[in-house]
Amino acid sequence: MNFKSRLNEYNYPVISFILKFGIRDNTPEIEIRFIKILNVSIFFFILYSLGCIVLGIQQGDYFLAWFQFPCLLALSVAILLAYFQFHATSITLVLTILILAFSVQQYYYGGDAKLHMWLFLPIMGTCLAYPPRCSKLAFIMGSIALLTITGVEYLDIPQKVVSPMLDNSQGKANNIFALGLALFGVAFVSRSLLLSAEEALREQREISERLLNNILPVSIAQRLKNEEGTIADNFESCSVLFCDIVGFTELSEKLSATELVQMLNYLFTHFDDLCKKYKVEKIKTIGDAYMVVAGIPEPMDNHALVLCNFAQDMIQEVENIKKEKNYPIDIRVGIHSGPVVAGVIGKSKFSYDLWGDTVNTAARMESHGLAGRIQISDATRKIVEDQISCEARGNINVKGKGVMETYLIE
Repeated sequence: MNFKSRLNEYNYPVISFILKFGIRDNTPEIEIRFIKILNVSIFFFILYSLGCIVLGIQQGDYFLAWFQFPCLLALSVAILLAYFQFHATSITLVLTILILAFSVQQYYYGGDAKLHMWLFLPIMGTCLAYPPRCSKLAFIMGSIALLTITGVEYLDIPQKVVSPMLDNSQGKANNIFALGLALFGVAFVSRSLLLSAEEALREQREISERLLNNILPVSIAQRLKNEEGTIADNFESCSVLFCDIVGFTELSEKLSATELVQMLNYLFTHFDDLCKKYKVEKIKTIGDAYMVVAGIPEPMDNHALVLCNFAQDMIQEVENIKKEKNYPIDIRVGIHSGPVVAGVIGKSKFSYDLWGDTVNTAARMESHGLAGRIQISDATRKIVEDQISCEARGNINVKGKGVMETYLIE
């Protein structure tokens, strides 16, 4: 597992404590990454101050050692501010400490010390630690840090105090190394947090796309993501299927809510698998009704045949489920072929739906059908008569359509 994953998953208690310090359940998601960077910056600054105390005492540079105590006191205040979620104030205090501390030390030790180079930290920190709502404050503090480092360099302060740690090339190299290490540490943690955030965003985008593709056909979902306007298409030829559970109202009165939902979910999940097998498009479920179309949104020359075969498998699937689960169910299936209009409606909850006489006729084929049988219209029968065996049911009076000649698939 790489460092980024460890950092993100909090496998280490110390790292977890530092990163999550001051973060609450109500902390805005957009600010969490910036708070973590603030916490890491405070942690590095505390380590630096403690290191300066130890080295200052060892090397006899007591100014350096004693100067760290007010810095640590101010950092303690910043920690309290962060704990009570005054993050912007805490960031500003930390940056102010950095600017003042290294400006004062540079003035005390003189130009050759190059301690003012540490002001690159607050310049970088203003961009990394302030949340988006504090952009103006970030610009102000970054400008102050930039003007300070530029001003100190312009003044060209002469060497005043010879520090045991800064009066030789090794000491100056150590100072540059410590600065580089601090910059690298903050930048690397920032990079790790940014990559983690991007990975989380990518995962959420994939989840959203999967959900959208579950709601809409893939090609329609892609058009919607491309910010296409109203999605509406005319299809001259397709086949529409409706399936309904016989006696569902009476059945629902005998089963508990959990049993009823479990039965529908089990049944419709198997139908969904058949949709994938035959590459037909499930449009929606309405109560106990299941609606499918073939030839939309991708044209299909043999849409009627495919949907008839699909329906036969639906009947067989129900028989298997009745034996396996002992569900007392039967279904009616109706199919009709013809032109439809298809499109996406809705704003917050999208729905891909079909309209036209073909849809209404397919619904009537189902509602006027027989239990355990597939009823098709004459229009569908003419398309599949050479490939599917049908028996004439005769003329039936179809609500809203009048007398129609229908057929049952054998």
